[in-house]
Amino acid sequence: MFATFAAALTMMSCNKDEGTTPPPETEDDELKLNLDEALYYGEKLGADAGYYSMTFVVDDTNNKLRLDMFGSVVDPTNKPKLSAGSYELGTRETPTAKTYFVATSGTDTEGTLYWNNETPVLITGGTVNVQSAAGGYTIKVELTAGDETIKAKYSGNISFEDVRVDPPRTPITANAYIAQYNGEYTLATNQVGTLVFLMQDAENTNQQLQLSITIPYPTEGDYPADYVTMPEGTFEVVDNPQEAYQIIPTSNDVAEGTYSAEIVYKSGTISYGVLIQGGTVTITKTGENTYDITTDLSGTKFSYPSGSTNIQLGQEVTDIVWTLTGAKVQYALDMTNPMSSLTENKELTDLTSIFIDTWQVSTTTHIWRILLHENDLVLDDTNEYYETNGTLYVSGEGDVMMIQLCTDANTQFPVGKFALENSYDYLYPQGQTLSGKPIVNAGGADALGLGVGTWYFNIGLNDEGQPATLGGAGAVIKEGYVEISEADDAYTFDINVLDKYGHTITGTFKFTKSTEGAANFSANGVKVFNASDLQVRPMMNTLMPYSAIAEHPGIAVAF
Repeated sequence: MFATFAAALTMMSCNKDEGTTPPPETEDDELKLNLDEALYYGEKLGADAGYYSMTFVVDDTNNKLRLDMFGSVVDPTNKPKLSAGSYELGTRETPTAKTYFVATSGTDTEGTLYWNNETPVLITGGTVNVQSAAGGYTIKVELTAGDETIKAKYSGNISFEDVRVDPPRTPITANAYIAQYNGEYTLATNQVGTLVFLMQDAENTNQQLQLSITIPYPTEGDYPADYVTMPEGTFEVVDNPQEAYQIIPTSNDVAEGTYSAEIVYKSGTISYGVLIQGGTVTITKTGENTYDITTDLSGTKFSYPSGSTNIQLGQEVTDIVWTLTGAKVQYALDMTNPMSSLTENKELTDLTSIFIDTWQVSTTTHIWRILLHENDLVLDDTNEYYETNGTLYVSGEGDVMMIQLCTDANTQFPVGKFALENSYDYLYPQGQTLSGKPIVNAGGADALGLGVGTWYFNIGLNDEGQPATLGGAGAVIKEGYVEISEADDAYTFDINVLDKYGHTITGTFKFTKSTEGAANFSANGVKVFNASDLQVRPMMNTLMPYSAIAEHPGIAVAF
């Protein structure tokens, strides 16, 4: 059933007195559409364009209309929803959002097509307008087929069946990276260690690939993990690895935790990805402490629906190819015995200024980041990265002691004795001080490349006259306590902590209370905090490549 609207408005220029103004068009001529089927094919025909297909039956007839359109892509944790707007004629070969494509023959199973009493009629042009609201969709079509015009309308809800098919994968280029030694792989009968290598997509900073590789258990030195280097060769993903130089997969039940996986983060938490369960990884040494990494992997898709902690598994994925060129790795970061360059005990005496801010781990847990530092050091938070990952810039010379206290959501300044949480997992136990986590926030890391937690370092000028961490003057903290007491109009900090070699770092400092000044500004006093003073920022889970750090007269120090 066609509606032909070739209005011959030949009287537009007539004299108004002759009463020849044509009557306005009405919506009475629109065909009423009833929804028969709605499917979402994901990125089946191309990346970054979601393929939506809807089939309608014309009211009181056997006529049908199929609309095949390209809209926005939804991640696996969300329900498909067609974007509002005007859709113009496009092509199947070049999927572009806000376009529709047409069938080229009456037997095509894809493409917009009209059936008049079961006879296919090819569409040649026109527009499709989509409006969406809480009450559902309004879809208006005005499509042409030769000299004919199909004008129709649908109003109502549309629930798309998710039958997505991913497009063929293309290789991913990585830039930021981390190499970590995580200690013994306890599920092996032989004594082997675990090297975790993490890469970040150069184009999508929320996408990362984590590879867990078994390596010979280190035996050198007092702290063997200080000497873990990158392995070389081609390594296979093996179910239940028992020997060195095998890739540890992640099983579907993920009961033992995530070992190897491609992960996409959303708002700082894992949203979806692929559990790596097959394939190979090749690591090639191309120069001194320089490596190229390529992968050819496969696995099972997974997702965490919004607001849920239950994993959902999907289809198998193959051809997971990542490439990283020129990775500079001398030793893997030691996640079992955090690094320290101290050679003797350190007594701090000149920490006269304080910098404070807060970070939110959950709705019930806060981290207080407190930096005690010498007055000659300047901490600058005026950079584009501060609000997302806490990057500060440090200039000048002197000692810095960074403390991270974990509390409940109370906005009062923390008081009490906070023992070091002696674990290198990312735990946030309330009432304790976070131990140092030696994980590089790649390129945006603190001066020692240590990352989250509690640590000490001394800044001075290097041989080139640039601010740097001086040799023998830095340590991640793993034991001890920080005690904060309140008396009269002052807070007293009693620092008594240890590095991994047992060197003590001690000092007692008093800061007066102040009712003025910004809460997170370096000053000689601690502001009296209340709810309106604190800016609680979400903790982000991203890496920052070196190229992202802007020119600045100081050292980049990240949370």
